[in-house]
Amino acid sequence: MEKEKILTAAQKFRSAIELLKDELDRPDFEAFPLGACGAASGLLGAYLDELGLGRFHYVCGRTSGQNWISHAWLELDGWILDITADQFDNVDDQVVFGRDLEFYEAFFNIEYGRECTKDSIDELDLYVYRMIVDNV
Repeated sequence: MEKEKILTAAQKFRSAIELLKDELDRPDFEAFPLGACGAASGLLGAYLDELGLGRFHYVCGRTSGQNWISHAWLELDGWILDITADQFDNVDDQVVFGRDLEFYEAFFNIEYGRECTKDSIDELDLYVYRMIVDNV
């Protein structure tokens, strides 16, 4: 796994989303990173696959309690990659990349979803994906 290349690619991808968030024509990016974890994770995973940096899995979980929250991120071989975790008060890093991270221990009922590839992007999101990638 090329960790430094993955981290750099994720940072550039996030920067492109921040630059374009008002032009992306997707409601989930309007308040990026807030509420954008699902869309951003899937598109980032496709980008990393396109770069040949691995086929990350889309992962989603939720916390417990009355005021539970849900969140989505990417994983590959036990490594967590997340470009939207800073939407939460207890996370400062814009890009989280590592193993055994305490923040993710709060999530349960975790679902390991599809491998993220360019082919897994639906037709409507392909336009958004292209806009982001063209600005990386």
